[in-house]
Amino acid sequence: LALQVAHRLRLPCFPARSEHLTLLESPAQFFNVLKEKIGKARSSIYLASLYIGKDETELLDLLRATLRQTPALKVFILVDALRSTREPHPQPSGASMLATLHREFPGQVKVHLFQTPKLSWIMKLLGKRLNEGAGLQHMKVYAFDDDVIISGANLAKDYFTDRQDRYVLIEKHVDLVAYFRKLLDATAKYSYTLQSVSDSAGASLSYRLVWPRAPQASKTWAQEACQHMQRLTAVSREQTIAKEVELGHADTMIVPLLQMGPLGICQETSAVPLLFKHVQQQDDPAARLRPVLNLTSGYFSLYAPYKALVLASTFAVRIITAAPQSNGFFMSDGVSGYVADSYTRLQTSFWKELKAAGRASISTGAPEGKGNVEIREWKREGWTYHAKGELPRWGFWLTPPGSADPEHTLIGSSNFGSRSATLDLECTLLISTASPRLRTQLKKEVDALSADAKDVFDDAFLRQEADKMGRRNTLFVRFGTWLIRNML
Repeated sequence: LALQVAHRLRLPCFPARSEHLTLLESPAQFFNVLKEKIGKARSSIYLASLYIGKDETELLDLLRATLRQTPALKVFILVDALRSTREPHPQPSGASMLATLHREFPGQVKVHLFQTPKLSWIMKLLGKRLNEGAGLQHMKVYAFDDDVIISGANLAKDYFTDRQDRYVLIEKHVDLVAYFRKLLDATAKYSYTLQSVSDSAGASLSYRLVWPRAPQASKTWAQEACQHMQRLTAVSREQTIAKEVELGHADTMIVPLLQMGPLGICQETSAVPLLFKHVQQQDDPAARLRPVLNLTSGYFSLYAPYKALVLASTFAVRIITAAPQSNGFFMSDGVSGYVADSYTRLQTSFWKELKAAGRASISTGAPEGKGNVEIREWKREGWTYHAKGELPRWGFWLTPPGSADPEHTLIGSSNFGSRSATLDLECTLLISTASPRLRTQLKKEVDALSADAKDVFDDAFLRQEADKMGRRNTLFVRFGTWLIRNML
């Protein structure tokens, strides 16, 4: 399937051996692998994330130690400019912390901060926190020499402890890592460069962001960036086609899908309809074993064209989303405390659409509950659900008819919502595998997430939970949800 999508959309497809792919299971394992890979890196480290936590000293100390031990090591960091400078100087921020690393290793460390071209002067008047609604650098790519981790997790303490996400480690893949290095280098050309600012004694006082282009070129850089990404895709595709002789030695195919709405790159929104079409073509309503599509989202928000695909489907679709208590915005201070209510409102609205279309599946055995789409809520005491993402992100597992284990998955930063489709920079992998070992890992991953998704979302559940925190349906919530619906 991955190879078919790559050929149809003219995208690069990287063959791989499944023994070099590992699905990480927990935040702690993710953190331990990160630390191990940083400590062993000898040539390059590339870290692309929404942000690095302003208190994440352990990770930065490990980078310092590795840089001291390996003078030839180069470290590249790409984060979002708005998110990393949210706290004004002299308050600590992600940018100020990275500035200290750059000051200590100016010849080895490069830090870039991407700022969306969609940030208008009107948005700037609303303040930095609300500015982030205009769009973010949201890719999560962590590469170390010839190894790479693709995830939805940021580099901050809760993502290493009690915030569930998805993560795939791909080792010993020179070509794939080279592709990601080129991708991040290309993004850096259209991002600010961070420089530390020091006094005469050499103490770091602050930082400055330097735009890499002449001011007169600033208005056209988004179009130039689009062309750059298109060239990168075309060249990478030609390189992978030239190596298709290696396909016979591979049991797994990997296709990177970029979604960069502000730059006009729409690979993921082109691929997802093809995936649904593939599943639909495999489905036989008369068959005993039919295909199953599993979706998961940390925050429930689904791009309108994808809603239409789910509503038109006849095969089983199982959706897992965060309960309000597991939503990262639950009980937040100020206006953001209502964001969990907004996601629940979107979820309830979609449930009503499923019922109207006869697609809703519920647990009561009522006639209207014989549909093919089921929604469950994930909840674990003291944890938040982020599989996959800071903003809503989706997991995707496809199990073909006659099979017990998934053969295909999407894993990465995207949320499949309007925001990911139009505002943020996203990178997701489409992975297809014939490997029994990797398919067993995918099944184990689905089962592990499902184990904490016990509450079936239906009318009875809605009546039971009505008006509780995270499910408020006030006029303020309804209007606010409508107002920011494309930013969720």
